[in-house]
Amino acid sequence: MDDEALMDKGMNTPWQLTLREAALFMEQTGAESMVVGMKFQSGKTLRVKVAIAEPDAQE
Repeated sequence: MDDEALMDKGMNTPWQLTLREAALFMEQTGAESMVVGMKFQSGKTLRVKVAIAEPDAQE
């Protein structure tokens, strides 16, 4: 997905972003966090707040 397509998807349909796409979108826009959603087959939707964290140095 190119940068322009990612920006469009992130702005217009953020609930369809993968977690990787959400991280790339936040990096490009400088956002601290964003909300993405998961839609289950039952029709239930769960919203998840995603934030970028630096990996622990002890791994």
